[in-house]
Amino acid sequence: MGDGFLALDSFTTPVGTMRIASPKTNEEYAQVLYEAFRLADYKGLKNIFVIPPVGHGIAIAIIDRVVKAAHKIY
Repeated sequence: MGDGFLALDSFTTPVGTMRIASPKTNEEYAQVLYEAFRLADYKGLKNIFVIPPVGHGIAIAIIDRVVKAAHKIY
């Protein structure tokens, strides 16, 4: 098990983490968010480090989804 990393493609992937998505825009971030979470689950990653997008509109919705996913307990 390792750690996953999710952020816009302008951020460098930290050493020791697996990049689970590299969206180029906030809109693409929204499109790949759950696919990235499923990949992390499939790979058995222990943690997912997320740098959420900045802005209004869709960025706020993405942050809401990330916060809700972070509070799920399995």
